[in-house]
Amino acid sequence: MQSISAIEQPPTAPGFLANPFAFYDRARALGDFVFWEDYQLVMATSYEAVSAVLSHTAMGREPPMTARAHRLEHLSTYHKIDDHSLLRQEAPEHTRLRTAAIAMSLS
Repeated sequence: MQSISAIEQPPTAPGFLANPFAFYDRARALGDFVFWEDYQLVMATSYEAVSAVLSHTAMGREPPMTARAHRLEHLSTYHKIDDHSLLRQEAPEHTRLRTAAIAMSLS
């Protein structure tokens, strides 16, 4: 198994906000995936890595329950809507909603 390099960059630092591209260049130089310490998350740094993640069947559209527990309160209305979006659902709920939407569009 290949190890993932870690990188630190406070996302609210004035220098980062003014010009984040130097950080992203440093991150890409470390490999296709890096562990962003400040977020405690792995970040894909290349087109190929992002494409692989987005097309992998194990990577679903629904956020895991652990991520839902850390949502910001001021975004609660958005999440109440987004959680029930056809675009967020996995089968069989996605299939059921898609079939209903197609049927409605044909009537």
